[in-house]
Amino acid sequence: MNPIPFLALGMIASGYAAMVGSLDADTSRSAALAAPAAEITAYPAFSGAGTDDLAIYGMDGLAASEAYDRPHCEAHATMVAGLDHDFAESLVETEVKADGLMMELYASDLMGTWTLVHKGNDGIACIVSSGTGWTASATPDMVFAKVDLAS
Repeated sequence: MNPIPFLALGMIASGYAAMVGSLDADTSRSAALAAPAAEITAYPAFSGAGTDDLAIYGMDGLAASEAYDRPHCEAHATMVAGLDHDFAESLVETEVKADGLMMELYASDLMGTWTLVHKGNDGIACIVSSGTGWTASATPDMVFAKVDLAS
């Protein structure tokens, strides 16, 4: 029986073991030097006047340029399904502001995105703001601190 194939296999296995040991050492070093959590960034959903009037109705008949000054609004169930499908975002927090506005924060650890939605009593939801930087260590307070709400 020819021993060369067994010797070659032994050399490959020892090289593999040395490489894995080196990777384990690198992994423990990189875990110790892990980058800090990404900073939360926020982008307003529209350029209109403040967020104090989020219930946008009667948009039929608006000129195309006027429509960009309005937030994106649709049925709450449709909004939630879209955030889940398009961005893998799910509900993280519901907060009722001092003036009674109900805000819902949707976020995705997978995509690193978040969306702040105003949920109206009439079943209509409007995007208030969205952004990036969401991680497993992010908190809703970090997002609310970045978003400039009128109330």
